Amino acid sequence: MSPVGPINLIKGGFVQLDPITGIVLRLIAFQYNPETLTRRLDVIAAPPPSPPPPPREVISFTVSFDAADKLEVGDTAAQQFGILPTLAALQVMLSSSPTSLIVWVSGNKRIVPVRITEMQFVEQAFHPNLNPIRADVVITQVVLGDQDFTKDSRGRALVDAYLNTLQQLAQLEASDVSLASLGLTEI
Repeated sequence: MSPVGPINLIKGGFVQLDPITGIVLRLIAFQYNPETLTRRLDVIAAPPPSPPPPPREVISFTVSFDAADKLEVGDTAAQQFGILPTLAALQVMLSSSPTSLIVWVSGNKRIVPVRITEMQFVEQAFHPNLNPIRADVVITQVVLGDQDFTKDSRGRALVDAYLNTLQQLAQLEASDVSLASLGLTEI
């Protein structure tokens, strides 16, 4: 029987990069991974004879932060500020996003550059000095595409890697499907 150790959960989060050098400027790991993720593909019409641009992927989710565990063990930063530093880091990242590259990481198959279009902070509990100790942050973001980057940029490389991963995953699904599974022998 093999020994059972603690489960090592991978956290999602954001990485803010310098768009030229690729140097990590800020890293925000989610305390808890989102329980639900909503993805939408927006198709943009183009007048003929132009080919339509690729659809835009819009992703929304809620991420939760809570200082309760840190407060229980006497963490001085949590006692003084609650989760305010984390909320501030998200806000600063959003404010500086036009001049930097924001990459959303959700496992090793979803590492994509995004433009965050909305963040809603729902602060639910407060320390006696009114710093929040629990909050949900509702995030809406658009996945950037090749058209958003120059050919040799770090962002373009990330988009291309993501699209390649999607193709590989789609091939796995296609290998299990045949016309017979639809009750057909031909079309």
